[in-house]
Amino acid sequence: MTLITRDRDIHILDWTFENNSDEKHIYLLSDIHFDSSKCDRRLLKKHLEQAKAENAQILILGDAYDLMHMPKDPRGTYGTMRPELLATAYIDECINELVNFLKPYKDNIALISQGNHETNIIKRHGVDPIQRTVGALNAEGASIVAGYYAGWVIIKCNKKGQGSRRSYPLHYHHGYGGGKRSKGSLNVDIDMKDYPDAKILARGHTHHKWYFPVTRDVLTSTFKHAQEVVHVLQTGSYKKKDRSMGWEVEKAFATPTLGGWKMTFKAHNHSYKITVTELN
Repeated sequence: MTLITRDRDIHILDWTFENNSDEKHIYLLSDIHFDSSKCDRRLLKKHLEQAKAENAQILILGDAYDLMHMPKDPRGTYGTMRPELLATAYIDECINELVNFLKPYKDNIALISQGNHETNIIKRHGVDPIQRTVGALNAEGASIVAGYYAGWVIIKCNKKGQGSRRSYPLHYHHGYGGGKRSKGSLNVDIDMKDYPDAKILARGHTHHKWYFPVTRDVLTSTFKHAQEVVHVLQTGSYKKKDRSMGWEVEKAFATPTLGGWKMTFKAHNHSYKITVTELN
């Protein structure tokens, strides 16, 4: 299903549920670092195949690439570079490899957004690898949106013939800060303050993975007391950590938690039930 663009960073995912047994899924992935030798491509393929089998929508929320081996990049080491990418047109080789890997799942991928590894390439070299990746996949018949570092995906749900319309604004942000001790959980209150309309907050970057449902009091449209749950998700990574050398070791990064999250929406009376499942 194609996202409908309302603004450069606001997109709508419009779902119609046939009946109460109809389920729809969103896969939230980030920090794939596909061109790194430490990327667990087998696990990534497993989750992409699962999404395809469930006809799920996939959001890739930053750092699809590693791209740390350009000249004068202090993060790069030969030991973490895949030998097949050793080429003069290094960035192009990385893009071509990921595009070929993602082609079988192009109809399920709704959005690929920027992470700090991609914005670093934009700043240093004036090349946007996400725009190039999305452009190549769309040339193969996909309808993928190239997202920014942060943005919105508004999930609009309605039950066929019955209305029951509900909107679930999802705010994504690739992430900020290291979160060595808090694992980024201290950002929950800040993000809920900054994005009060969000019913889902998706964050990446730290390579930690957790799910934090927050219940808050609200008023209905008829000014009655009610409660709602804000689903706060920190996506993990697909990049394993070298335990003895390299940028991650020198900076004392914590061991990453691999995988992402699956969100399942199911029609329930006049609303929708949301469940969150870990992808591991």
